[in-house]
Amino acid sequence: MPFLIDEGLVQCLLCSPVLLMGGALYQERLNAVPTFLRRPPTDHGGHHVYEQRVGMQQRDPRNLRLLAAGVGAGFRQRALAPVLLYVLLMGVVLIAAWLGHGYWPQFAPLVLLLCGVLLGRVRQVRRRWLGVYLLAAVLLLVLQPPWSGLAPAGVERVAIVAMALGLAQLVVHTGRVLRFARALQSQVDELDDAAILAMLPPEAAEDARQWLGGDDRKAPELGEVVNLSVLYAALQSPGTRRSDLRRILMG
Repeated sequence: MPFLIDEGLVQCLLCSPVLLMGGALYQERLNAVPTFLRRPPTDHGGHHVYEQRVGMQQRDPRNLRLLAAGVGAGFRQRALAPVLLYVLLMGVVLIAAWLGHGYWPQFAPLVLLLCGVLLGRVRQVRRRWLGVYLLAAVLLLVLQPPWSGLAPAGVERVAIVAMALGLAQLVVHTGRVLRFARALQSQVDELDDAAILAMLPPEAAEDARQWLGGDDRKAPELGEVVNLSVLYAALQSPGTRRSDLRRILMG
C-alpha cells in the first residue's frame, strides 16, 4: 500500500513550531525591561512625562543594575534575527499549510532559505549551516515535478520532511537563545554596584559613580558601555553554562 499523507496532520506539524516560535518571541518582548535610556514618553502637548520616573527614583535609590537591565535583551538581539523575519516565515508556512499539499514543494525552498537566514545571525552558525540550507533549497527546486518528471507525491514527501527538519532546528536554536538570554540576565541581576564597577574601564567607572550621584549627562553612552562590559564579563564568568553557549554557536 502506498504511503498516504494525512494533510491535516502535516498542517498541524508544520504550524506548531511556527506558533511556538511566535509565542516565545512575543513573550520575550513583553518581558523586555524598559529602562530610562529609552526615549521618554510625551503627553499630548509634546512635553516629557517625568513624574512617574522621578517618583520611582525617590522610592528606589539608583543602582547600576538599572544600566545593566538590557544585557539579556542585548544578547538576544545579537544572536537572533529581527522579529519581522520570523513573522515572514510564519506567514509563508501558514499560507503553505492553508493552500494544501499540492503547493508544499513550491513553498519548501523559500521556507528553507528563511530558516537558513534566521539561523545565520551568528557568524559561526552561518558558516556551519547556511550552505547546507542553500544546497537543500536548490535541490528542492531541481526536484520540482514540472521539469524533474518525478511523481508529485514523492516530491511532496521530500518537501514536508525538509520543511519539518528546518523548522525544528530553528525552534530548538531559538529556544536555546531565549533560555540562555534569560539565564544571563538573571545572573546580571544578582550583581551589586561594586561588582559592576569592577567590570568597567576606569573612565566608565568614574562616569558610573557620577551617575549614581545623580549626574545624567553621560547616561546614554554609559548605558552602552555598562551593557557591553557586563555582557562580556558574564559570558566569561564561571557561572555561565558554557555547554549552552557552545550549543548556540553550533546551531
